[in-house]
Amino acid sequence: MKLDDIKKLHKKKGRKDLGCFLVEGEHLILELEKAAKAIPAFRQAKVYVSESYGDVATSLEQVRITD
Repeated sequence: MKLDDIKKLHKKKGRKDLGCFLVEGEHLILELEKAAKAIPAFRQAKVYVSESYGDVATSLEQVRITD
């Protein structure tokens, strides 16, 4: 997924077109991880992290993004 696609997730049309949604912040990522235990579809979630942010403590797959 490209950075431009991630930006599209801020709008309903972008989420519908890409079939994805955006979760921002470490707390919500941890909540998504908890939900993934009960909802199998969420286990495929990927966490996109900017290089400046660093690592997020999660078992979900992490992908680094650059500008």
